[in-house]
Amino acid sequence: MELTYSARKTGFEKGKNYRNPRHFVKPEHGVKSVVVEGDYPAVVKAYEDAKVPVKTVAAPKSKQPAKQAKAETPAEPEAAKE
Repeated sequence: MELTYSARKTGFEKGKNYRNPRHFVKPEHGVKSVVVEGDYPAVVKAYEDAKVPVKTVAAPKSKQPAKQAKAETPAEPEAAKE
């Protein structure tokens, strides 16, 4: 079985096996190869130590637009409040 470690929340491919690397404890038995999306050296090292081929790829870019900062309203002068 090929296993992909990814922190993504969407965009999963049907038929692939995914795990969230943030919950990694130890290598799973029966895994023939691993793909690690992003920088998770503990996952990579553990599988390499278990003699399982590991491929590291860049984490996919989020398709969600960045949150825009709320425009600040300038404070009113003290005289205008009276």
